Amino acid sequence: EDPDYLASHEATRSELVVPIILEQEVVGVINVEHSEFDAFDDENSLALEALAAQAAIALQNGRLYQNVVHHAELLDAASTVASYANSLLDEEQLLDNIVHIISKRIHVYHVAVFLLDEKNEFVVMQTASSANGLKLIKSGFKLSVQSQSIVATAVRHGDYVLVADVQQDKRFW
Repeated sequence: EDPDYLASHEATRSELVVPIILEQEVVGVINVEHSEFDAFDDENSLALEALAAQAAIALQNGRLYQNVVHHAELLDAASTVASYANSLLDEEQLLDNIVHIISKRIHVYHVAVFLLDEKNEFVVMQTASSANGLKLIKSGFKLSVQSQSIVATAVRHGDYVLVADVQQDKRFW
């Protein structure tokens, strides 16, 4: 009487569960159930392991395909941004188009562009794709380049900063 056992069918007597392993990490399982006692043998286990290996390959191919599609979307966005950059001379309109293209193409709810002020002391939010970002712009939102914010860190180091959980990161604004 395992409290975590999920009895999906009352008639189940035998169960065989085989891990799906992708790059030496278990990413799922294949679970088979049968109404007969002792219904599975080594041959079933080997067959299911082979199916699990095929499932892992299919998952990997699916993930690779998703990455390719994602990269294609990024390249398409970059191409669109480049065409706007070549055709628009108005910096404000160009930046506004850029944040909306990025937001739409890579499916994020907020994109903002900060530019350094004339003295290189602050990064000033110039345009944003979200309503909250636009409110910040109207209030004159800027960050000191010397601050410990994620934005300022990227500016100081000249490299990207990737944070998995901003709520756990002291640098989040």
